[in-house]
Amino acid sequence: ALWLEGSEEMLRRLAVSRAELHQQFAIDAVAPLVGIQLGLSDPHRGGRAVAILNFGQGDSAGRVVYKPKDMQVDLAYQQLLQQINAASSLPPLRCLTVLSLEGFGLMEWLDHRTCGSEEQLERFYTNAGRLMAVLYLLGCTDCHSENLIACGDQLVLIDTETLLEPDLRDLRPS
Repeated sequence: ALWLEGSEEMLRRLAVSRAELHQQFAIDAVAPLVGIQLGLSDPHRGGRAVAILNFGQGDSAGRVVYKPKDMQVDLAYQQLLQQINAASSLPPLRCLTVLSLEGFGLMEWLDHRTCGSEEQLERFYTNAGRLMAVLYLLGCTDCHSENLIACGDQLVLIDTETLLEPDLRDLRPS
């Protein structure tokens, strides 16, 4: 019953968000939803879970990640990365497109891609270190393989649920 309720909710949300999907992710407004991949996260909020949504076929195909939670932190994190990139002379850290809507959101799909050369691998580790510094400053406490994707010379955080977590040990009197 919870699965059915969550699935119906997701489909209703998608139906009313087609214009935003087209605007943010260039998914044709009439491209049919041809696939849904479920079981990608632990269920929360009455059995709701992350899903990968596949639209259209061939050249008009598109893929996004549906998250049944408020995505304001994800959006703010991506905006911060954009500001860091704008203020830096270093190659940019990879940013993702996030669409934050009422009680849910959609995120750009990112494929895992290995490095194609020693130079790209060296840039990967440099960029991973830069990202870890940002995440450390933001109090991220859950950086593991399910929340990060390696994509070429970039390491990308795809789940911000544990950003801005306080370190309570620092609040205890000495």
